Amino acid sequence: MATLSPDPTWLTAAGELLTLPYEFLRLSLAGTALVGVACGLLGCFIILRRLALFGDALGHAVLPGVLLGWVLGGRSSAAILGGALLAGLAAAALVATIPRVSRHQPDTAIGVVFTGLFGLGVAILSVHQAGVSGVTSFLFGHALGIGPADVAGAGALLAAALGLLAVAWRPLQVLTFDPQGAAVAGLPVVGLTATLMLVLTATVVVSLPIVGALLVVALLVIPGATAFLLVDRFGPMLGLAGLLGGLSAFGGLALSHLFGWASGASIVLAAAVQFALALGFHAARRRRRPGGPAARA
Repeated sequence: MATLSPDPTWLTAAGELLTLPYEFLRLSLAGTALVGVACGLLGCFIILRRLALFGDALGHAVLPGVLLGWVLGGRSSAAILGGALLAGLAAAALVATIPRVSRHQPDTAIGVVFTGLFGLGVAILSVHQAGVSGVTSFLFGHALGIGPADVAGAGALLAAALGLLAVAWRPLQVLTFDPQGAAVAGLPVVGLTATLMLVLTATVVVSLPIVGALLVVALLVIPGATAFLLVDRFGPMLGLAGLLGGLSAFGGLALSHLFGWASGASIVLAAAVQFALALGFHAARRRRRPGGPAARA
């Protein structure tokens, strides 16, 4: 009588995740964890300032920069990331400028910029489709293929995020919870907002090889949204979101290595599972106790 036995390929992959015998696994784990923590921290500001749509727009707006960098830069990773950075900065500048020179609200500006730049990216893709066949890793992520330079970039990103929090912790809190009060108090609202947008843009660019331009918004939004359901104060929310972002990255990497799934999609799925579990816990707690958690300073 035949007996079922575990798949040796699956067991081998699981053992490799535990022992990390290969450099590509160590680099992948380091890079995804660093980006996940940074995205979790910065995502809290996106959630609390109701800028989730901006994160989505930023992730999609870098598409023309990625494609132009690939087409014009000789398939150089530096050219791709540079093009993405310029496109992201242009998108952030347009989103900030349109409400000041028109009657439109920021959400309208975000919608216009997002769709316009994404349409430009699709147009470029339609013209140069054959020439950009190798750029898909920057669109959907390929965490198992990143190198030392990508890990160094992720480390620099996390250091920049932590440095921003250390230098401007209190002003950022005031700006997040009371933007009008921050302006009345004489805080450099424009400078703080611009700095935060710059760091968010850099986050999208650094995350391209790991989760891709089209999925990075999930890593920026979901860990913070999950933490918001579980804690009541801003400081713990930041810490928990960073932890959840790192765990999402590692969980997605594990799914990708074990089952051959796309790494960017796997990271997003891991984050979504965390959110679903937190939502169930939150709903159960609300049934026992009316009201729910709201992050406070």
